[in-house]
Amino acid sequence: MNYKRNVTSAVFDIGLGWLVGWLVGWLVGWLVGWFTTEIETGLNKTTGAALLRQLL
Repeated sequence: MNYKRNVTSAVFDIGLGWLVGWLVGWLVGWLVGWFTTEIETGLNKTTGAALLRQLL
């Protein structure tokens, strides 16, 4: 009985650890993607403004 409970607990811990790891990984990936997009958008605006200034 005690052995079975330990196995269930271990499986639950592994599942919980995997889920938390997946969520943290997803969040970090999303943040990196968002920051990269923001930086690219900022660069594109700056480049666009510089090109417009050269044309005028």
